[in-house]
Amino acid sequence: MRLNSLHLKHRARASLVRPKYLDTHPKLLHNRAMLSHFIHGLTIGESSKTLIAALLGVITGALLEPIKHSISNRMTARNVRKSIYYDYGRIMFFVTRKGYWEKETLLIALQTDAFDFYYDVKREMLYLLPEFQAIINLAKYIKRMRKELTADELTSADVMRELSESFEQYCRTAEIRWKEILKAKDVYETHFEEMSAAITATKSKAATQ
Repeated sequence: MRLNSLHLKHRARASLVRPKYLDTHPKLLHNRAMLSHFIHGLTIGESSKTLIAALLGVITGALLEPIKHSISNRMTARNVRKSIYYDYGRIMFFVTRKGYWEKETLLIALQTDAFDFYYDVKREMLYLLPEFQAIINLAKYIKRMRKELTADELTSADVMRELSESFEQYCRTAEIRWKEILKAKDVYETHFEEMSAAITATKSKAATQ
């Protein structure tokens, strides 16, 4: 089976910029509202109120910083997981599809771009995931299959059979979120069918001209 390389291009997108809405999180807004209510209730001079507000602002900011950090980490971890699981879902789609892919196509399909990016460049983000060790182990397994395919130690049929038989078993016994990989697989399959239809239509139109 031959596949246009456009189907397989996928790059990890790191969410490195702090979302603008982080400072509007409900927990933070609630604490600020309480602080404002406290200050307005004081029956002291305006200058004293200003000083107290400044001091409490510094204290509150210091106390809320861990909450901001925690929220930011959770959002970052979610984006990291989404990128890596999309790659895993794509790989599962190819190795479980009927028929056999040509070697060149399968080599592209087995790329782990998102994992490679976070592991090589932003490993601290990968470590935010509770299941980071299971993710690393699965990536190493996929890389070993790809290496053996590259060296012709295994055929495309061998690699597909090996991965399809062990992929689900591994994910079910590891900490990896199996349902999220299945969801990513379904998303990629939808994109694949849409791209295939568009390419077929383009080729047909070109043939009739």
